[in-house]
Amino acid sequence: DIVDACPYGAIWWNEEKQVPQHWFFDAHLLDTGWEEPRCVTVCATNALKAVKVEDEEMARLIAQDELEPLRPDLETQPRVHYKNLWRYTKAFIAGSVSVERGGVVDCLAGAMVALRHDGETIAEQQTDKFGDFKFDRLAANGGAYEVDISADGYTTSVIEVILDDTENVGEIRLSPL
Repeated sequence: DIVDACPYGAIWWNEEKQVPQHWFFDAHLLDTGWEEPRCVTVCATNALKAVKVEDEEMARLIAQDELEPLRPDLETQPRVHYKNLWRYTKAFIAGSVSVERGGVVDCLAGAMVALRHDGETIAEQQTDKFGDFKFDRLAANGGAYEVDISADGYTTSVIEVILDDTENVGEIRLSPL
């Protein structure tokens, strides 16, 4: 069945006409002088772009804008590329670090947070002014990770995370030494 043959789910069956159909890039509009497909013209956020460039220029745009295909594992050489696709295909581990000072719980900016996987430190960062941290672009179902949080004058906290999908470990309160 041709509908099932498309690995992207981009072909559908038209019951009325009894034919498979696919979006044809608004060729009828482009043939009459439109400079871009309707979806690009009406996109209020300019999130869509249609370009007609040589392969070398497209390769440059892919590298420059970090574009990627939807399913690279299929090796279909698609002509549709996505920016920030990793936000949908990858996972992250995030959390917030706080401390109690004089009876008031406050965010802890500048705490060191290390991410470990299989005993190896794979990333480090400092918490921002809100005490937040986020390790991005991790493989979903990535197994066990350790989040190691330390700051001068406070106890160190180590949290184990089994990463099935994106995980926010919530608030981690460090205690004074």
